[in-house]
Amino acid sequence: MNQQFIRSFGYDLGKIPNLSDWARLAYPDRRQRETVFQAWDAAVEQARKGTGVVEPIEAKVTTADGSVRDALLSAVVLGDELVLSALDITEWRQAERHLQEARASLAENALAITEAIPVGNYTMVQPPDGGLTSFSFMSERFLQITGLKREEAAADTLKAFACVHPDDYDVWVQRNAEAFASKQPFAGECRVTIGGEVRWIRAESVPRELADRSTVWEGVLMDISDQQQALEQLEQQRSLLNAVLTHIDAHVYMKNRQGRYLYANANAKQYLINGLESIVGYTDAELMAPEAAQAIEELDEEVFREGGPLWREERFPLPNGGERIFLSKKLLFRQPGQEDCLIGFSTDITELRHTTKQLAASEEHFRLLAENSSDVVFRLDSAGRIVWVSPSLTTALGWLPEEWIGQIGTKFLVHGGETERYKANLQSLRNNSQRVIDREQIYAKDGSVSWIETHAGPYVNSKGIVEGAFACFRLIDEMVKAEQTLRLSEKRHRRLADQMLDVVWAINLEGQFTYFSPSLQGVRGFTPEELIATPLEQQFTPDSYAVVLDGLRQAREDVAAGRPVNFHSEVEEYCKDGSTVWTDVKATSLYDENGQFLEIAGVSRDITL
Repeated sequence: MNQQFIRSFGYDLGKIPNLSDWARLAYPDRRQRETVFQAWDAAVEQARKGTGVVEPIEAKVTTADGSVRDALLSAVVLGDELVLSALDITEWRQAERHLQEARASLAENALAITEAIPVGNYTMVQPPDGGLTSFSFMSERFLQITGLKREEAAADTLKAFACVHPDDYDVWVQRNAEAFASKQPFAGECRVTIGGEVRWIRAESVPRELADRSTVWEGVLMDISDQQQALEQLEQQRSLLNAVLTHIDAHVYMKNRQGRYLYANANAKQYLINGLESIVGYTDAELMAPEAAQAIEELDEEVFREGGPLWREERFPLPNGGERIFLSKKLLFRQPGQEDCLIGFSTDITELRHTTKQLAASEEHFRLLAENSSDVVFRLDSAGRIVWVSPSLTTALGWLPEEWIGQIGTKFLVHGGETERYKANLQSLRNNSQRVIDREQIYAKDGSVSWIETHAGPYVNSKGIVEGAFACFRLIDEMVKAEQTLRLSEKRHRRLADQMLDVVWAINLEGQFTYFSPSLQGVRGFTPEELIATPLEQQFTPDSYAVVLDGLRQAREDVAAGRPVNFHSEVEEYCKDGSTVWTDVKATSLYDENGQFLEIAGVSRDITL
């Protein structure tokens, strides 16, 4: 009996001089003793008949101090004697039990985490022969997203595809089949219908081959409906911005540090040279005379150096030898990790300059008129909160757009929305969906008060549902001041103000007007509905009608040839009272997002003196 045995179990030769004493003390329970020795005797007998080595037997041994230890018993047969080995494996067994407990706890925690995360988890197993897969695991979130019951999904894998929207079903099934066949990672999005509601989901899975050549697909399923809705809203905002940029009078553009155009709206492209279809990628030096290009480049350099915004008048030479005068606002746009770029807003003030000279208006009056000619456009939700406002707000009143967004619109009005006239207009918008025009006083950021003229109408979303109002206003302080202090020249000032309200219209290639802006009534006396119902030949004098017909003929040829429509002329139009007005007419073609022609849109400016 060696010392290790004595240290491990506490017995020496004095305590266990023979095997029976060992059996009695080490296994005090009779049934345990009988079971252990029955197995031991059988193992010894087999060893005597065979290799002489007794296969190890694991048993619990009671030590001399009464504690119980795990022991691994083995022996070697030497003639009539046995050389016994007893190895204490208590610590090893305890470590093994702790490891098993840890693994069980880890599995429970992993399951809890899997169930807690906001994505669905699933595991599918594909047999070695590549047959139909089956679910081996589905989290509760997976079942919620798919609307499945665990039992039916486990019984029939194809049930997982039953919720796929009919329009997406064939493509979705095909993509999954291809991924299973090629054993490649899968990622895709589709619509599902759960409880009558259409939702968007995204699935991602990765295959892993097991030793038996079966394939395990471990994947996640995410409900991305909110993200999809956000993308749709972003697209609506992008479309709104594009519509604004396309139809505003200003030329809007972006340039990089090298002076090359990165973007230009439709107006900025109307003075192209050499038949260019786009100015993107070109510099001003490549588009105009050296002297004009140098002046523009010097201003651009100042913007890049100081950041802006900077206001300047710029002159743009035309290929025919003429020139246009622009009032330009330029500022620096910075984005982290990207090159700074210049954003410019240039308004054509050529006619305004000429009109000012003809009317001998003062330089100060012209400056105020030019700086305050841009309308402020904004949108209200159904609760009256501002959800979008154009950047021209800052120029007009000093407010940043983000200082208005989210606020109740009446907060900035002097009357606070409490006048009976305002409430009546609001009720008309809500109940009758009619456009309203009104004058109000508004607070600027510096606390001053300005007069504005507001044009408002219902905002209808893509589904035809009214969601608040869409409106614009312009500062009319000079007009109000003139009305209050210069009564004798009221007619002259009102006519000048009316001349600044251009008429926007749309017409199809057959010569049928489809839209007139409300400013039509102020210029010609007709309501938009009245003039839309009036035959084309009754709207113009005979000579001007011939000009319009020729313009429509040319427009049809341009559209058929894939060219943009570009019409500019002066025509004489009938008013409701039988008189006529001369208007400066500009028109171009409108296209949908796929580049398909829609109609002709134009602007008519009253130039009657």
